[in-house]
Amino acid sequence: MKLQLNTLGHPQEPVIGEVEIALSRRNLLALLHKLDWEGSARTIQKMVGGVVLTVVAEDDDEHYGDDGAGVMHDETERFIETHEETRREARERIRHERIEDENDIARFEGGE
Repeated sequence: MKLQLNTLGHPQEPVIGEVEIALSRRNLLALLHKLDWEGSARTIQKMVGGVVLTVVAEDDDEHYGDDGAGVMHDETERFIETHEETRREARERIRHERIEDENDIARFEGGE
């Protein structure tokens, strides 16, 4: 019986089989989009041989909880940090654009 450890060194369940799920770049981007999409189920599903495979995206806090995420390769860590900075900047820009749009609508409806 083979015993695997998770990234924090804690024992996991014995391995009795393996499932590999291949996601295209498009699927990965869709899951990233769904994380920020309010009301999204954050899932991709596919029927394979009578079994429904479900891939679920979770925010880091939701997924790791108080344990925090494990360490990844340095290049991967830099990529993730850059992506998060870009995402924050984009969300802030979109928020400001929405505010400007709402102000324009209010001015238009107010007859200004």
